[in-house]
Amino acid sequence: MVFGLFEKKEYSRAEIMEAAGKFRSKGKHKKAIAEYQKILKQDSGDFDVAGRIAPLMAETKQPEDSWKHFKIAIAGYMKKGFYDKALSMVNMATRYLPREVEAWEAFARLEIEVKKRPEDAVQTLHTGHLNFRKKELLPKAIRLLQNAWKVEPWNFNVSFDLAKILLREAKKVDAKKIFKGLEEREKGGKLRKVRWALFWMEPGAGGFFRWMKAATLGR
Repeated sequence: MVFGLFEKKEYSRAEIMEAAGKFRSKGKHKKAIAEYQKILKQDSGDFDVAGRIAPLMAETKQPEDSWKHFKIAIAGYMKKGFYDKALSMVNMATRYLPREVEAWEAFARLEIEVKKRPEDAVQTLHTGHLNFRKKELLPKAIRLLQNAWKVEPWNFNVSFDLAKILLREAKKVDAKKIFKGLEEREKGGKLRKVRWALFWMEPGAGGFFRWMKAATLGR
């Protein structure tokens, strides 16, 4: 007699990880995902597996599930004190999911909390907003730039780009306030850019004269 012929095979995380790894190395992402999901079914908080399945889900056009698992991985590594790994994971998330606004925000937050480099966070948020240039995505671009503004008020690139996008969104009053604030603070080439933007907003002799003054005298 053959006992156990129809018995359920014992769960083996190691064997599943090995099988998933082989599928992954062969580019069989859906099969790799299916294997990793066997582990997550047993332990939904397995952040190591979550970090492995997240990019595969992004590559198979499952952005929402991908971000969900990236977040599990990031939180898990942070909780265990593996801060560099958490940073690496959130950086990966921005590359695989460039239009996930929360990924850019999470990356910037860790650059402040872990790296203690707010200037890097500002650059990350500014870079991130470039993925939201389509008209219907502009509110997300504004959101990222406003977050950058909170970290470093009056950063020129952040402020100037924020004002330009506000103009595209027909928020002329808010845009003008920013341009006027930059006009008070900048000089040289940056001042020329600001005054040209103001002249473009409200063409007139006065605006043109101020732009010419900045162009010739730098002030």
